Amino acid sequence: MRKVAKTRLAVIVALAVGAAPGGRCWQANSRGVLLAADHRIVHASRSMASREERRGPKVQVDDEQHRFGKLDVGVAGRHGFVFVNVGSEPLVLGQDRTTCGCCTCVCAVRLPEGPVAPGKSAHVTLEWKSTLYVGPFRQTATIVTNDPDRPSVTLSVSGRFMGPVGVVPSQVAFSSMRQGQAASSEVRLYSYLPEPLKITGCELSNATTADCFDVAWEPLPTGHVQQEGEARSGYVVRINVRPGLPVGAFRQTIRLKTNSKAVPQVEIPMQGAVVGDISIAGRGWNAQTGVLSMGTITRSEGTEWPLLIVVRGPQAGNVRLQAAGSVPRCLEVELQPLPSAADTGLSLTRLKIRIPPGSEPSMHLGGERGEPGRITIRSDPPLLPELSIEVRFAVSE
Repeated sequence: MRKVAKTRLAVIVALAVGAAPGGRCWQANSRGVLLAADHRIVHASRSMASREERRGPKVQVDDEQHRFGKLDVGVAGRHGFVFVNVGSEPLVLGQDRTTCGCCTCVCAVRLPEGPVAPGKSAHVTLEWKSTLYVGPFRQTATIVTNDPDRPSVTLSVSGRFMGPVGVVPSQVAFSSMRQGQAASSEVRLYSYLPEPLKITGCELSNATTADCFDVAWEPLPTGHVQQEGEARSGYVVRINVRPGLPVGAFRQTIRLKTNSKAVPQVEIPMQGAVVGDISIAGRGWNAQTGVLSMGTITRSEGTEWPLLIVVRGPQAGNVRLQAAGSVPRCLEVELQPLPSAADTGLSLTRLKIRIPPGSEPSMHLGGERGEPGRITIRSDPPLLPELSIEVRFAVSE
């Protein structure tokens, strides 16, 4: 009886741990009899399941944030993030959107030229440079992938730009202004130079619309200057916009002359949009700046981008919109009137922008990244002001 009890105890223990000497594990059949199974089969099945889980592209990024500390204005910075493909099929990376915490920085994303092979790695590089802004900075970039478990990865870089002069805000943006409306804004200029900074004059970059802008300045009180940390002197610069700007987006730059040999000129960019009886709605459209952002388009696929143009007012039912031109040539434009409601003071037109497959790779993102595209639309008969649409996009391989 003692021997039988010991045997039963051994069986119970073996059943509990599921293993036995000799590399076997115990399993019970339908009659409750314990059978031995080779543990290598179990391990093999688990390994096969693990391989099944890893099939396809799999992205792995060790560090998605980078802090660069301090960087002088005008000095470029860059950081490469390592993307590893731990899957079994090629990993494809693309750019979705990029944002930064200021308005006068040059920010760019560099992607690998082709897919990342299984077991290989590639760098996604973020680049940044401040042309004017002084203060804290943060840039993010969303990278899209063909990994079904992780379709996007958000990267970020952060730090602080340092310089002899800073402008807050670094760019003046006028929200949608009605045609014939006046507007005003102001910025503060801080100097970190040891000698007092003095503004000695001013000019505007665009002579065509210069008469619509009045610029005045006066020294900041000492208490306001001290609030900006290490600043030694400063000015408040006031900008008034007079009626007269044409409908559409506008850009202008204030160039302040100073007494400093180190910083003889300080530039303050301005942008905005004047709206009349015509307005635009749709994905990627920014009514405040009058800019359409289409992002990066793959050359082999091209794109079709729909927008809606709304005409209001007594002339809405009497005009037909026509495309007057577009640049570059790869921007194709189609206008289609839509049925409107009983309200005769409203008409709708579908604007379809097409970049055909096979278009040449190019950059039209603005600034150092290429001249933006532009679409011009007129009314027939010419009862409404000409509509100008700035288009920012890039065509990649």
